[in-house]
Amino acid sequence: MHAAWKITGPWLRINKSRAIVIALVIAICGSAMTILTGLTLGIDGQYQRNTLRQDYHFIRILRTSPKGPGGKLYNSEPFWNQDLTALDQDHNPSDISEFVPVVTGGTAWVRHGDRTYSTGVTGSTPSYLEYAGDNMLAGNNFSWERYHDGSRVVLLSSDVAQALFDTVDNAVGANVMIGRVSYRVIGVEDDNNNAVMPLNSARDDLFGGIEALTSIGVRLAGASTAPAAVADINQIMSARREIGDLQQADFKVDEGNFIWSRWAPVVESLYWLAAAISAALLIVGILGFLVAMLGATEPEAERSYPQEPDEKRSSKILLEHLARYSLISGIGGVMGATLGCGVIATSHWFLPMFHITPSIEPVLSVMSVGLGLLTGPLIGLLGGLCPALRAVRLGRQQMQLPQELPLHHSASSTTLHTFDAPTAASVT
Repeated sequence: MHAAWKITGPWLRINKSRAIVIALVIAICGSAMTILTGLTLGIDGQYQRNTLRQDYHFIRILRTSPKGPGGKLYNSEPFWNQDLTALDQDHNPSDISEFVPVVTGGTAWVRHGDRTYSTGVTGSTPSYLEYAGDNMLAGNNFSWERYHDGSRVVLLSSDVAQALFDTVDNAVGANVMIGRVSYRVIGVEDDNNNAVMPLNSARDDLFGGIEALTSIGVRLAGASTAPAAVADINQIMSARREIGDLQQADFKVDEGNFIWSRWAPVVESLYWLAAAISAALLIVGILGFLVAMLGATEPEAERSYPQEPDEKRSSKILLEHLARYSLISGIGGVMGATLGCGVIATSHWFLPMFHITPSIEPVLSVMSVGLGLLTGPLIGLLGGLCPALRAVRLGRQQMQLPQELPLHHSASSTTLHTFDAPTAASVT
């Protein structure tokens, strides 16, 4: 290490500007590696799956097609108000705290003035936004009073509001026609292509008054009560629908995977994108370091071990040059990891302001910091290998001349040398 520092000093004095640029480039690579590794951990599949389940505390009951004798599929019976009533009366409050009935019915045209937009329609309770993982962007959610009254109010998704009103703020307080019924827009939420309204209003005005439900959301009393809640629901629904074998049930309880499946393609794409960018940064850093070092000015190498054997001298030149390159790049790696840690720490403060769903934040961990620190020396070793081998080759060439002269120091060689001297002078 002392020898590495000894040859690093002259190099830095000769290549000040180049050293500063190299350190900055490696610092950028190191900080990007720290941030991207933290982001990769933040969007990791298992991490996100656990985070989503802990954040939402919901499961849901879905319709399914039961199998009869021979594996024949039968149409499932819709969920009715009686199913919801039975669940509400017979459930264990220590496992389940609320049911969220949901009804959907294809698409409908929403009109305001001369503008129209086709969107889906959902009828539910005020808890639907939390159950679906949606957030309010403007205005307010409808209240329980409006839910029970069947008020003709609606929450538009952001894309519908922008298509009809240009901005989400302009939509709040306006009236829109959905089908042949006028609704007052009281809020805008961040879902895509949806209009959410009180359940009774959707049923009476748009779905023909049929008291069927598309699905039933279930709010768990706690994150650990899911198994008990599933068993409770299976028992109540089987008794209500007279089902003896759950294998032939026309319903199923989804234990939260619907939340994950909604975001799995996006999360997986982001995961591989971050990994690809990390690899590309490492390759670019290595190539940049290689080019910079090949073009750098080297100090004289004669001051080191001139009397040592060629192989030993070559090994020392190789090791010292690699050590020097690792030291230079390691300084940049430390700078980069420090900067990356600062960015990750800051992101935990400002990212929640953007209401990103699902919540993806870089994770500050030993792995993210460690990879950021290792990026610098790794670039120095891999990118500096070729310049170091070139230094070894030049060192061998410098050793060849003093080694060969004594071997040919004879009378004939002296005579030849004496004969050649006047010729050289005459040419001059």
